[in-house]
Amino acid sequence: MLAKKRRKVLFVNAKELVDRLYDEMIDGNLQQMLDKLNRIELLIIDELSYIKMDKERESLFFQIIRQRYEKSSLIITTNLPMGRWDEVFTRQLAATAILDRLLHHCHVLSITGDSYRVKVSKISVKKQKGTEK
Repeated sequence: MLAKKRRKVLFVNAKELVDRLYDEMIDGNLQQMLDKLNRIELLIIDELSYIKMDKERESLFFQIIRQRYEKSSLIITTNLPMGRWDEVFTRQLAATAILDRLLHHCHVLSITGDSYRVKVSKISVKKQKGTEK
């Protein structure tokens, strides 16, 4: 809905985001990158569960969460239950600090069953089988 109203929305893969933040930090441009992200009204971070962060990337990710806390909208997608977020971060303390901010004003949507891609794939297979007869 925000995108249709010409709001600033960014959809980004979690690994690509933290790697980009790390590169900007190395290049001395981290604050400019954080300022750009701060102007995004809705930040969607996809596939958080598929990375294992080191301490530097974990700190950068925390900065994003802290910066957006109670100020800007954020969506995070993951296949990992919140009780296992310590597998993504280097320490349970980091996972707890991030979850503390995220859960304070959030809506958790837990989706079970097949993903959209799996459903489409199953429909495609059924259609193929129907035409092969």
